[in-house]
Amino acid sequence: PPFAPPVQNAAEDTDVREQLAAVEGMDAQTGLRNMRGDVAGYLRLLRQFDTAHGDDMQKLGEQLAKGEDEAARRLAHTVKGAAGTLGLTRLQEAARALEENLRSQDGKGDADEVSRLMDALNAAQNNFHEALIPIIGQATPVQEVKPDPVAAQQVIDRLILLLEKDDTAVNALFLESEALLKSTYGATAEQLGQQLEAFDYPTALTTIKTIIKNKENKER
Repeated sequence: PPFAPPVQNAAEDTDVREQLAAVEGMDAQTGLRNMRGDVAGYLRLLRQFDTAHGDDMQKLGEQLAKGEDEAARRLAHTVKGAAGTLGLTRLQEAARALEENLRSQDGKGDADEVSRLMDALNAAQNNFHEALIPIIGQATPVQEVKPDPVAAQQVIDRLILLLEKDDTAVNALFLESEALLKSTYGATAEQLGQQLEAFDYPTALTTIKTIIKNKENKER
């Protein structure tokens, strides 16, 4: 179902905060603090997470069936990190339990227990999805900003540090600097944004290295 119309004023902004605070299994205060109080940006990240991770347990099950244990552990780890940044406490705990089990069993554990933990994480994801649908949303407009290679490079350096640590705060930083990056780097920054929306950090890191390489080539 479609999300509700965009936020129009401060009163509706307050209403969104109240709706988010009422979501069970979610600490919206933590999520908003990580987004420096940006309600619209926080909602956008919540939607990104919901879209990118909705079918994670199906993917993880397929990975385990193929013997791709490390990929399955990485997926659980990514969900745990992203959920923690966004204040999705129930999801975070479910992902942590699954990751710890996958790490300790090293492919030789109890399949029934893994299945139970996957079901618990899937249920937490579904509950979050259902809770998000009626909450008023706002698409954050990207303001026009003049290209600034020096400022953009500073953001790129910070993005690299976060990506190398697999830190989901990278999404908030990109949203904060989106207009600057897109005006400076154009289509490549657009591509980077899409990869971060999908929480595909390895590919995003490759894209940033492409940005740096292109910059170096222009300077020669």
